[in-house]
Amino acid sequence: NLGMCLILTFIQLGAFTQQQKSLTSLFYRIKYLQQLWNTVVLVALVLSTGVIVHARWQKKQVETGRKSYLKQDILKRLSALKTRIYRQPKVRCDPTQTQPVEMDNCAVCLEQYNNNQCLRVLPCLHEFHRDCVDPWILLQQTCPLCKRSVLGEKDRDIVIC
Repeated sequence: NLGMCLILTFIQLGAFTQQQKSLTSLFYRIKYLQQLWNTVVLVALVLSTGVIVHARWQKKQVETGRKSYLKQDILKRLSALKTRIYRQPKVRCDPTQTQPVEMDNCAVCLEQYNNNQCLRVLPCLHEFHRDCVDPWILLQQTCPLCKRSVLGEKDRDIVIC
């Protein structure tokens, strides 16, 4: 009887040990799968972050290229506008004239035109110092006095910064 109890105890111990081994094996498998899942999620996050950063960079490059193209186009159309060299008109002394002779001024800087200065002649026939009005036209694309578009209708409302 005692022998039988010992045999049964060893069998039960063997079965328990076998169960314990299979539970331990299952635990390690679950732990391995959890680590694998964590790795997959981490790699997916890194890749998606990389894709987002690349897409934003690419979008910025396209916008920069478009602005550069538009600025070049505006500069090309600006350089096509007429210029002239200012020559102060000869004033004749007329004793009957009571009004003082009016001097020509640039409406942007309010300075008088001097001989041999380069003036920009806009399509509306207003004239300004070229160095004064060109930066204005790059930003506004209109005449500072009458607000008429001076570069044509193409891209009229685009401001290049």
